Amino acid sequence: MRRIADLEALIEQMDRRINNLMREGKVLETDFEKGLVKIDAGDLGTDWVPWMERAGSIRTWMPPEVGERVVLFSPSGEPGQGFVAMGGYSSEFGQPHQEGSEHVETIGAMRALWTADGLHLTGNLRVDGDTLLNGGVDLGGEGGEPAGLEGSIDDAGHALVSALSTKVRIVR
Repeated sequence: MRRIADLEALIEQMDRRINNLMREGKVLETDFEKGLVKIDAGDLGTDWVPWMERAGSIRTWMPPEVGERVVLFSPSGEPGQGFVAMGGYSSEFGQPHQEGSEHVETIGAMRALWTADGLHLTGNLRVDGDTLLNGGVDLGGEGGEPAGLEGSIDDAGHALVSALSTKVRIVR
């Protein structure tokens, strides 16, 4: 009888681990400093577990929000040793776009839209560093007047621009 009880306990443990391999849930708490979250997966609440990010020579930082839908992966079947992948729209966090051939990212009022024609940014843009533009530039939108500038470029490459004929347009 003892052997049957041991086998039943083993089956229960295996069943629990299989059920915990992949669990859908929502973020309960976040610890941005440590890159950890706590998840509510129905009848299962987790301890602190990491969320997935790129972490090689290309690194990302896209932390989850409380209430965001996630999937908890636990390859060992032990949720405390698992990791979280963000994903899945919900009634609280709906999809930001409906076009299949385009890529969109939003943060608050900032929006980046990648299409076959290029990148469209909505929101404020700050550039810290040198900027090289190859092509025309319209300031203020389509059309406008050509910009007329005067000056020179010194030996260090600093520009004091004069009589520059460009495709830069300033719209008034």
